[in-house]
Amino acid sequence: MMWSQKRGLILAAGFILLAALCLPAVAAVQPGIFYVVGTGPAGPEHATLRALEVIQQADYILCDQKTAARFQKYLADKPILADPWQGMWSYKGKSWRELPTMTQEEKQAFQEERIKRREAIISQIKEKLAQGKTVALLDNG
Repeated sequence: MMWSQKRGLILAAGFILLAALCLPAVAAVQPGIFYVVGTGPAGPEHATLRALEVIQQADYILCDQKTAARFQKYLADKPILADPWQGMWSYKGKSWRELPTMTQEEKQAFQEERIKRREAIISQIKEKLAQGKTVALLDNG
C-alpha cells in the first residue's frame, strides 16, 4: 500500500473518530438486577444484613402479603409487583392435593392458568430489568 493510501485511511479513521466524539452521547440503559432474597423463617430479625440491604435498595418487590407485612419497615412504600405464589397451589377453591380427583379438563385449566400467571409475572420482571431497575423476590426460609 502506498503512503498516500495509508494517509487516506488514517485521515478517514480520524474523521470517523472525531465525528463519533462530536455526536451527542446516548446513554444506554444498563440492565437491571434480579435478586432472590432469603428472608429467614419468621421475619427481619432472622434475615441477614445483606438481605435487608437488598430489600431496601430494590426498586420493585415480589412477595406474598405476610412477608410484606413482616418487612414493612424495610419495604417502605416500594411497589410490590405481584405475589408470585398466589394461585399456584389452588384452583377455584380446590387445593393442589385434590388435583388427582379433578377431571382432565380441570387439570388442564389449572395448568394453563398457572402458566399464564407465571408468564405475566415474568413479563413484568423483564420489563423492569430492561428499564435498569432492581427487582427482589422475597422467599421464606
